[in-house]
Amino acid sequence: MHTCDLVAFDALAGARVLIVGGRQSAYEWAALLAEAGAERVDVVHRHAEPRFDHVSWAFADAHVESTVAERGWWRSLDDAERERIARRFWEVGRLTLEHWLVPRLDPERVRRRAHTDVVDVAPGADTVRAVLSDGDELTVDRVVFACGYKANLARVPYLRALAPEIEQRDGFPVLDEAFGSSLPGLYFPGFLATRDFGPFFGFVRGVPASTTLIVRDLRARLG
Repeated sequence: MHTCDLVAFDALAGARVLIVGGRQSAYEWAALLAEAGAERVDVVHRHAEPRFDHVSWAFADAHVESTVAERGWWRSLDDAERERIARRFWEVGRLTLEHWLVPRLDPERVRRRAHTDVVDVAPGADTVRAVLSDGDELTVDRVVFACGYKANLARVPYLRALAPEIEQRDGFPVLDEAFGSSLPGLYFPGFLATRDFGPFFGFVRGVPASTTLIVRDLRARLG
């Protein structure tokens, strides 16, 4: 299962779990599984182990302020500038993970396996045997994929019936300059706004700006 579907951990007490992926959700789910009593959690990923450290998000403040001050600011930038900003965001939010995870990654339960691939799997009746590129073989009770997220409105239960009526692109709703969708009165802040407003709007730091623009738009519509 994917991390977006694994939201309850008690049932995995005593289980052996393989997590495929190595960014924030992978290590956060590893910590939660260990705290829920999983017997063993192996975090397997091809890249180097990320840093765990305090980071500053102050660089995003100017971008969030520009979004409020200038309608359509993000989409007005050229591709190179959007890529530069997105790369900076990746370095802070993905290459470095939250420092508070370190004491929660119990080394007796959580094993970090950087520079490692899963090269073969053999499902059994109740377990899975996974062969790793370093030659190790793991027998696990559950495989969890922590490989990132894609927008998919139809997966949101209360939006499923409305999804066909909402204009979309690459799975994201197409939004106007106030986070409004093609369905009048329906706004999408948060992760679903990142395509049209920039990656910082998938995080809490973007909430004041998105709220400001939505409220402004509602007031204008209501007169």
